[in-house]
Formats: sequence, C-alpha cells, structure tokens
Amino acid sequence: MTLSPDGDAHPCPHGSRSIGNVLSHGVAEVWNGSVIKEVRASILAGNVHDICRTSNCPHQQPNDAFSPPEAQPFLDPEFVNAFDDGWYLENNPDVRSAVDRLEFISGLEHFAKFGQAEGRAYRLISCQKEKPNLQTANALMALQEYSRGATEISSLPVDVVLQISSICNLHCVMCGHGMGTVENPRHMPLEIVDKAAPYLSAAARMIFSGMGEPLLAPGFWKVIANYGGESTVFIRANSNAHFITPEKATRIMDSGLKELSFSLDAATSEIYTRIRGGDFQKALDGAATMCAIRRQHPRKSLEIFINMTLMRENIAEAPAFVELAHRLQVDAVIFGQLLKFGDQPDWIVRRDSWWFGYSDQMLRNAPDLANRCLLEAKARADALGVKLIFLQNTHLFLEASWVEKTKADLFHASLVGGRESWIDFDREF
Repeated sequence: MTLSPDGDAHPCPHGSRSIGNVLSHGVAEVWNGSVIKEVRASILAGNVHDICRTSNCPHQQPNDAFSPPEAQPFLDPEFVNAFDDGWYLENNPDVRSAVDRLEFISGLEHFAKFGQAEGRAYRLISCQKEKPNLQTANALMALQEYSRGATEISSLPVDVVLQISSICNLHCVMCGHGMGTVENPRHMPLEIVDKAAPYLSAAARMIFSGMGEPLLAPGFWKVIANYGGESTVFIRANSNAHFITPEKATRIMDSGLKELSFSLDAATSEIYTRIRGGDFQKALDGAATMCAIRRQHPRKSLEIFINMTLMRENIAEAPAFVELAHRLQVDAVIFGQLLKFGDQPDWIVRRDSWWFGYSDQMLRNAPDLANRCLLEAKARADALGVKLIFLQNTHLFLEASWVEKTKADLFHASLVGGRESWIDFDREF
C-alpha cells in the first residue's frame, strides 16, 4: 500500500490511481474495498487494471531499469508450517545476509518470491516451530493468500510506502520540483498516520518516499519512533541531509530507522548545485554529523548510504563519489540510473547557461561513457573497500556485451527515426 500526503491509497508508487481515501473511507474499507479487489483479480489474471494503467509503470513497458517480475508462488499452509527456515538460510548464505538486512523477513519469504523459481533446495520438518511474530506471520499469510488467488484478504500490507511529504527545500532537475509541476506541496497529516496505525504495526517493510524531504515532516518522526522498535521491522528513508543536526541525528539513532540514504548526486559543489540546486557543503556536513553520531551511539543497526542518480552530467564523478563515501565512512554507495518515466521531450530544466534535458541525459544514450566511468568507480571501490550497490540494472553498464547491445539498439533507433547524426557515442562533458 502506498499512502499519499492527502490520504489517497494506491496499489503501488509507479503512477497508479487512487483506490480510495483513508480519511474519508477508512483504511479497512480501502484495503478490502471493491476497487482493490478488482485490481488484485486483474493481477492474478495477468491483466492490467485501469487503475494501474500508466506510462510510468516499469512493468507495462520495456524498461532497462527493471527486471521482469517473478512467477506467482505456490504455497499451502502445510508447506509453510513444515518449511525448515534455518536449513534454508544455512545453505544459502546470500539469503541469510538479505534476511539479516531485513530485505526479507524470513527464508521462506525469499523462497516463495525467488528461490522456488531459481530451483533452490529446501527441507521440510515435522516438529512444531515457534509461533512467529506479528510481522512474520502477516507476511506468510499474505504469501499464502496470493498463492491461492484470494482477492479479499485477511493479511495486512506487508510493504508500505509513505509519501510523507511533498515539500522540499531543493529543486533537483530530475524531480517534479525542478520542473515546477508539484502542486500544493504539503506534509502528510498526523491524522493519516493515526488512522493507518493497525496497518503500519503489521508491516514488515516501510519506505519513506515521494516528492519531499522526509525530515521536514512531523509524520516521519512519529513513524520511526512508533513502529521501528521491533528488530524484524525494516524502515528506510532518503534525505538530502540539509536538516541533519546533532539533535536530529540522535533522535534517528534512538528510533527504529534501519536505513538512511543521503541523495547527493555529485562529488563536487559545481555539479551538485547544477543538479540539485542546493548547498553542497551543508549536505556534506549533515551526512558527516549523522555518521559521527552513529559512531558514538550504542545502537549499530542503522545503515547509512550515499546515493547518486547517474546521468551524463555527473557520471564522470562516480569514482570521486566512491572516494567521498570512504571519507564519510558510510556503509555503501548506491548507484542508480535515471528512470524511463522522464524520457520525454518537454522535460527540460534551464539553470543559467546550462540546461538539463531528461532524455538526452539518460545513460542509455552514453553507454561507452557509463562503462568507462563505472569501471573506474568499481576499481576505486575495490581498492578502498567501499561497498557498491547498483539499482535499476545500472550494473549492466559494467558489461561490455550490454554496452555493445545498447549501442546497436541506439543506432537502429536513430536509423528508424531518421536521426543518424543525433547519436555521438564519444560525447563527454
């Protein structure tokens, strides 16, 4: 479930329309109302419901940034009760690592979503297992209901996206704020957080998302204080780091937030100001303060990342971004690419003598450049011991075969469109 600042609920954050408003109808009516049951039936049948039909959805169009969804799992209560979670984790260290990071709430959840399709081995046991906690029990119930094709369900949302605010102090060129298209920016009222309380308490994973800076919103502080106490609940947030103070960093460390990623998008002040329109030093000071407070705090379960949305304008700074992460002592660098939803001719932002054209800035239009810079960034990461996380299939630009295929696709597209001269594979900024 995705909740917007005005209380509208959506099936996902990729541009779907509202299935109801929790302020006017209540969360229970929205969660099992007639609209969402129709949406679930369409998903089970492999169709796209009108609520979900949008050009922003990565699953409704070819999209380099997303892999195809996995097949629907098959689980029955007997299998769930007999599945040996400990054996599965012991024999799949990569899954154990993911469960430890709370990406999955159990080995069984991984098996149902991925391991079954991958052909991973499992073991069944006959002894009585311990009663799972609320989040685990709810996640397993949801998988079983999905497996048997239920449209009216007893389980509560396992994954919740909270668009906690659409107010932001920055105007990033790849965001609606940079384009000036965010209407009536506002924080999510605390009333919505209160109404959603029973559903938030059962969620295994919560993500703060949306068009705003979460640390500005009162709801952000209430959620991380109220729902992060369980060791099995994963809560993550993205921040621009401008509002991190020692006091706020301590509040975060005292809460249940498990992952905090700072969106920087550059390694130098010039490129940062160009892309994000903010104060680079203020962002660095905020990130450094958060890392310093974490080193002094007894809780060690918060991971801190810095992330970079890669485009032609900043890709050359990827190696320096790795060095910045090493100096800040964060846990990892996240590299992602521009998503396809902004690939449209009218997405243009002008800043003084520089202009940003979304379509022109996508990495797919500069595969050789992306390959060289990311290989150099990886080499620096390996040398410094910095962990890299690639999102939206950005890691594919490390592969020579992928780069050659991308170049061939672009060249074919340019011939079809009659724009042979539009593509310059050696272009660098």
